[in-house]
Amino acid sequence: MDVLLVIIVVLLTMRLVGAVALFLVDRDWRRPPTPTADPCLSPVWALPPTPVADPEQSLLRRLRSGEIDQERYRSEIAGIAHRDAAASPLRAPVR
Repeated sequence: MDVLLVIIVVLLTMRLVGAVALFLVDRDWRRPPTPTADPCLSPVWALPPTPVADPEQSLLRRLRSGEIDQERYRSEIAGIAHRDAAASPLRAPVR
Protein backbone atom coordinates (compact mmCIF):
# COMPACT_ATOMS: atom_id res chain seq x y z
CA MET A 1 0.00 0.00 0.00
CA ASP A 2 2.85 2.42 0.83
CA VAL A 3 4.50 1.72 -2.51
CA LEU A 4 1.32 2.58 -4.40
CA LEU A 5 0.97 5.84 -2.51
CA VAL A 6 4.58 6.82 -3.29
CA ILE A 7 4.06 6.03 -6.99
CA ILE A 8 0.90 8.18 -7.12
CA VAL A 9 2.63 11.10 -5.36
CA VAL A 10 5.63 10.85 -7.72
CA LEU A 11 3.36 10.80 -10.80
CA LEU A 12 1.34 13.79 -9.59
CA THR A 13 4.52 15.70 -8.80
CA MET A 14 5.94 14.97 -12.25
CA ARG A 15 2.70 16.12 -13.84
CA LEU A 16 2.76 19.36 -11.83
CA VAL A 17 6.40 20.04 -12.71
CA GLY A 18 5.64 19.38 -16.38
CA ALA A 19 2.68 21.77 -16.37
CA VAL A 20 4.74 24.52 -14.73
CA ALA A 21 7.58 23.95 -17.20
CA LEU A 22 5.20 24.18 -20.18
CA PHE A 23 3.70 27.37 -18.78
CA LEU A 24 7.12 28.97 -18.35
CA VAL A 25 8.35 27.89 -21.80
CA ASP A 26 5.20 29.16 -23.53
CA ARG A 27 5.29 32.53 -21.82
CA ASP A 28 6.70 35.51 -23.70
CA TRP A 29 8.92 37.29 -21.20
CA ARG A 30 9.23 40.45 -23.27
CA ARG A 31 6.61 43.10 -22.68
CA PRO A 32 4.54 43.80 -25.75
CA PRO A 33 4.84 47.39 -26.94
CA THR A 34 1.95 49.55 -25.85
CA PRO A 35 -0.13 50.64 -28.81
CA THR A 36 -0.49 54.30 -29.56
CA ALA A 37 -3.79 55.44 -28.16
CA ASP A 38 -6.30 56.94 -30.55
CA PRO A 39 -8.20 59.51 -28.48
CA CYS A 40 -11.50 58.35 -29.94
CA LEU A 41 -10.91 54.62 -29.37
CA SER A 42 -8.93 54.58 -26.13
CA PRO A 43 -12.06 54.23 -23.93
CA VAL A 44 -13.23 51.38 -26.15
CA TRP A 45 -9.88 49.59 -25.94
CA ALA A 46 -9.55 50.39 -22.22
CA LEU A 47 -6.22 52.11 -22.80
CA PRO A 48 -4.97 54.75 -20.42
CA PRO A 49 -5.85 58.22 -21.63
CA THR A 50 -3.11 60.33 -23.08
CA PRO A 51 -2.10 63.06 -20.67
CA VAL A 52 -3.55 66.44 -21.55
CA ALA A 53 -1.41 69.49 -20.91
CA ASP A 54 -2.89 71.59 -18.12
CA PRO A 55 -2.96 75.23 -19.30
CA GLU A 56 -2.62 76.54 -15.74
CA GLN A 57 0.49 74.44 -15.13
CA SER A 58 2.05 75.52 -18.41
CA LEU A 59 1.36 79.18 -17.58
CA LEU A 60 2.90 78.73 -14.13
CA ARG A 61 5.94 77.05 -15.68
CA ARG A 62 6.31 79.96 -18.13
CA LEU A 63 5.98 82.49 -15.28
CA ARG A 64 8.64 80.75 -13.20
CA SER A 65 11.04 80.53 -16.13
CA GLY A 66 10.58 84.24 -16.86
CA GLU A 67 8.99 83.88 -20.30
CA ILE A 68 5.99 85.95 -19.21
CA ASP A 69 5.53 88.60 -16.56
CA GLN A 70 2.94 88.70 -13.78
CA GLU A 71 0.51 90.93 -15.69
CA ARG A 72 0.45 88.57 -18.68
CA TYR A 73 0.04 85.61 -16.32
CA ARG A 74 -2.92 87.24 -14.58
CA SER A 75 -4.63 88.14 -17.83
CA GLU A 76 -4.22 84.64 -19.27
CA ILE A 77 -5.38 82.98 -16.04
CA ALA A 78 -8.42 85.27 -16.07
CA GLY A 79 -9.14 84.13 -19.64
CA ILE A 80 -8.89 80.48 -18.60
CA ALA A 81 -11.16 81.11 -15.60
CA HIS A 82 -13.71 82.89 -17.80
CA ARG A 83 -13.67 80.03 -20.32
CA ASP A 84 -14.09 77.42 -17.56
CA ALA A 85 -16.94 79.35 -15.96
CA ALA A 86 -18.73 79.63 -19.30
CA ALA A 87 -18.25 75.93 -20.07
CA SER A 88 -19.62 74.52 -16.82
CA PRO A 89 -21.21 77.12 -14.58
CA LEU A 90 -21.61 76.16 -10.95
CA ARG A 91 -24.75 77.26 -9.20
CA ALA A 92 -25.04 77.86 -5.48
CA PRO A 93 -27.63 75.69 -3.75
CA VAL A 94 -30.92 77.42 -3.06
CA ARG A 95 -31.98 77.51 0.59
